[in-house]
Amino acid sequence: MGGLIPLMLSTSKQSSLISPPLPSPPLQPTTSFSAPTQMTRPRHLRRLSLSTSSVSPLVLPHTQTEWRRTISEVKRQHFAKMHRACWTRCNDVLDGITDASQVEPVYLIYLHFYAATSIVESCAHPLPSTSTSSFRINLLQQARAHFDRAASLISAAEDSVVKRVRPGSVSSSRGSSCHSPAGSISSRAWSPDTLMSSPTNSVCSFDDLSAKSQVPARGPKRVKKVSFSLPHERPFSIIPEPIVRPDSPTLGFDDEYFHSGIARQELPDLPRPKFEEVELPLQVMSENDDRLSMNEDMFTMARSVDRYFDNLSGLKAQLASHSSSLDSLLSANADHTQTLRALAETSPNKSASSAEDLRALDRQARIERLRKNGWQRKRFDARRYEELCETVLSELA
Repeated sequence: MGGLIPLMLSTSKQSSLISPPLPSPPLQPTTSFSAPTQMTRPRHLRRLSLSTSSVSPLVLPHTQTEWRRTISEVKRQHFAKMHRACWTRCNDVLDGITDASQVEPVYLIYLHFYAATSIVESCAHPLPSTSTSSFRINLLQQARAHFDRAASLISAAEDSVVKRVRPGSVSSSRGSSCHSPAGSISSRAWSPDTLMSSPTNSVCSFDDLSAKSQVPARGPKRVKKVSFSLPHERPFSIIPEPIVRPDSPTLGFDDEYFHSGIARQELPDLPRPKFEEVELPLQVMSENDDRLSMNEDMFTMARSVDRYFDNLSGLKAQLASHSSSLDSLLSANADHTQTLRALAETSPNKSASSAEDLRALDRQARIERLRKNGWQRKRFDARRYEELCETVLSELA
């Protein structure tokens, strides 16, 4: 027995080193029942917190600052490839607008444009199954509706600019709301109180500009007379020099000789006054200054309108390019659905509900589509991922 004790101790030591000792039997049911209750409660609370935090009220923009912040957020989501979040945000804002006449048309154009572009970008990859292809067609039709609405808003904005810069449209522009879609011009350098002029040298039609341009007829120039009073001077006295007779210094001349001598003497000239009466004309404001200030205002407004037209033309060009790509996608999907229907009608087996038949129909449709395209398959394009990598590296740098 003495030799067996060390062996048993060694085995127990090895077992304790290999695995921890099991808990006692009476403590086992308590741990088995208490562990699930301790684990389920935090998960339940965590789920509730996630559900409450995910449901957040939609804040609609009202002021110009809020609208600019919303457009910046939508742009950031679009350029960050968050297409689903981008078009969801655009749709929420567009659906929440109650009165579109109180919103600048440029903001609506940008919302429709980014919503449609995000939908097209998210639907660019092919989806094989029938359910997803129908959902994809629905999304593409929504993008088409957004593009059409943006194009109509752009044409309405251009028409409103043309009506405002027309010479005889002063009465029509009065009393119109500066936020209406048919008569609103919005750009970063434009405000409703400023003046407006056309890109060409046309006559402005706004009230302020017409008031400035109507220069009142001025009368003849008035001349201001300025008079100065001279100081009172003493009377000029002529002191005659003593006359000495050549024959007798002590006797004087007779009266006739004296008067004749004084009469023959020339009188001195009177001194010139220090101050003279001068007529100074009044300083009249020249019409060139008014015309110069009016020309500067017209030039500033013309430049802002030119920039606004450039933005609209750029958006119109982008809409045209995206619309053409969307039309090609819709036509490809239409051909795909027509091929599937034709194959389903000509198939001898009527049980097309099975997965194998659907896969066979899809395979046949792809073969037909490749045959139409000359067996050219669109390869993987890594340029998008390279651009994304470059943007991420530039942000990290």
